[in-house]
Amino acid sequence: MPEQLFDRLRELRQRVRYVLWVYGFCCLTVTLFLTTLVAGSLDWLWHLDEAGTRVLLGLGILAASGWVGWRFLWIPLTTEFSNVELASRIEKQNPSFQDSLSSTVQFLESDQDQAIGSPKLQQQVIAQTLRRLDQISVEGLIETRPVQRVASWAVATCVLVAVVVGFNQADAATAMNRLLFPFSSTPWPRDVELRFVDQDLRPLTASLNGGLTVVQGETLELYVENQRGALPVDLTFVHRRANGKVIREAMRQTTLWDGDGAAREIGGASLHVTTGPLFFWARGGDGETVPLQVDVVPPPRIDSLRVSVRPPAYTGRTNDSQPEGVGHVEGIVGTSVSVTARSNKPLESATLHRKDESPERLTVSQDGLTVSGEFLSSKPVNGSWWLVLKDRQGFENPDATRYDLRIAADNVPDVTIEEPQTDMLVTAVAKIPFRVLVRDDIGIRSAWLTYKPSAQSTRQPKFIDGVVVDPEQGGELELIKNPESEAPFAEPAPVNVSTGEPGRLPLFDAEDRPDQIRPELVWDLAPFAWLPGTQIVVHAEASDWYDLGGEHVGTSNPRTLIIVSEDEKRAELTDRQAALLLDLERATSTLESAHQNTNELQLQLEEASELRPADRDVLKRVELDQRQVESRLTGGSSSLQDEARRRQRSRRRCLGIAARFAGG
Repeated sequence: MPEQLFDRLRELRQRVRYVLWVYGFCCLTVTLFLTTLVAGSLDWLWHLDEAGTRVLLGLGILAASGWVGWRFLWIPLTTEFSNVELASRIEKQNPSFQDSLSSTVQFLESDQDQAIGSPKLQQQVIAQTLRRLDQISVEGLIETRPVQRVASWAVATCVLVAVVVGFNQADAATAMNRLLFPFSSTPWPRDVELRFVDQDLRPLTASLNGGLTVVQGETLELYVENQRGALPVDLTFVHRRANGKVIREAMRQTTLWDGDGAAREIGGASLHVTTGPLFFWARGGDGETVPLQVDVVPPPRIDSLRVSVRPPAYTGRTNDSQPEGVGHVEGIVGTSVSVTARSNKPLESATLHRKDESPERLTVSQDGLTVSGEFLSSKPVNGSWWLVLKDRQGFENPDATRYDLRIAADNVPDVTIEEPQTDMLVTAVAKIPFRVLVRDDIGIRSAWLTYKPSAQSTRQPKFIDGVVVDPEQGGELELIKNPESEAPFAEPAPVNVSTGEPGRLPLFDAEDRPDQIRPELVWDLAPFAWLPGTQIVVHAEASDWYDLGGEHVGTSNPRTLIIVSEDEKRAELTDRQAALLLDLERATSTLESAHQNTNELQLQLEEASELRPADRDVLKRVELDQRQVESRLTGGSSSLQDEARRRQRSRRRCLGIAARFAGG
């Protein structure tokens, strides 16, 4: 009986070794065939002509295959499995043994030692385990699904390799030859033969010994053609910088026409040259050009720069000499800019360029190191200017430094009539205070008022809610006023109105060129003896010192003065006073209602110690009403307080005018 158990374990051990050998062999087959197929495919796709690369591929195949063989063949086959380990593995596959099989093996190997347990009990366990073991097949004790899966992969790999090799026998032989003998010169047959050409489709003559010289900072436009047909889809431009960095980029496909007018498919690339020497080449499909060398020479550049800005004479400003090296220019139309620059190498020529302007040739000194010139800005510009230098070898500076050029227009003065703020109804003997704000970016030369009376009209003013409305214009007109003084008439500014030309009243005329003024003038209408119904349109105007063609005159929005009779003013004043009293009555009523509501809410709070939601709404409404009344009485230019003050001043003026008429 014990021999039967050990025979079964020996048979199981042999089968386990066989399964492990099959599993490891299949893994090694998959690894070796697939890595060889991948390495050969890479060499076929990219033509790995460098021997070092192919050596690395071969070492990679050997390393991968060696690791798989060691991991899945050597280690499993050299590992010894004891009877107890085999019994434990059987128990894992068949939990019904409940550790009895490993115990039986231990009992038998120890000759039923009493130290382990009762011999009689050991015999019962052994007999029971052997009967159960007879019911189990050895084949069912080993899990073979992983082996079957790996074997399927191995068969599929062999079929794939056989198909690839069968349909590409010549390429497969070449690939194996290049992998087995990486230092051999076995070439791949090529379908693509590339070469560089210029824009005229002539071959580039540069070689490893030089021959192609460009200026630093220049951008080369390079073209590649396939002498054997169409361009490959993977056409790539490769260049190696002076620091050893290799850059790859896809080439764009374009079309050029040769001398006979035939279209030729060309690959294009741009190469910005900064340092040298550098090498570039093209590859695509199975073709690759010979690397071409580019030698780089420094471009002509500006070592020192002096810029002087001369404003127009009428501005009264002095010339501005910029610090050395500063070329940014700001000014106004008519500004003249002089430029003096020194180059790092002798120059053949130099031109000054401006946005939207024709290039201007500069003067080059005899030694070719100094250039000078001048340009005039005759229109507004927001752009740049730069110098294009050409040395005596014919090279230009491709990345010329650009300097800001901002030339602004000299705008006409900005004129605003601040007082009066609106159109007005006035009497024929009124004195109208004017205050004008004038601003200019350079300097103000003079300012004046212009007026133009219209034909007399027999229309009558219309009163709506105490406000006089122009029946033709439909706009509200305001009586004369001076909010800065309570006096009936403002003191006139020190300007003699009688000296002004007809239709023009001078406000300012001086040589100090201020950029902002606020001249004032009180205009007495009595000398003109205008009749009621006459409309006088008044503008404020100002000029600056501009003298480059045409006078700069700024004009304000108009103010219209309408001549009315004394009775019309009295009626308007009466209506406004009535409106004022009505507003005061409304405000008083609102305050009384608010006071009553507040008292009721206070009584409610004292009795109930809290307010109902409806009471809170009433309180918010009372607060809002009080704020509106307060704003109407004291706030803003339309408040009743200001309105009352204006009515008072208008009334005093009206009484003064009436007294003057009575005295006459």
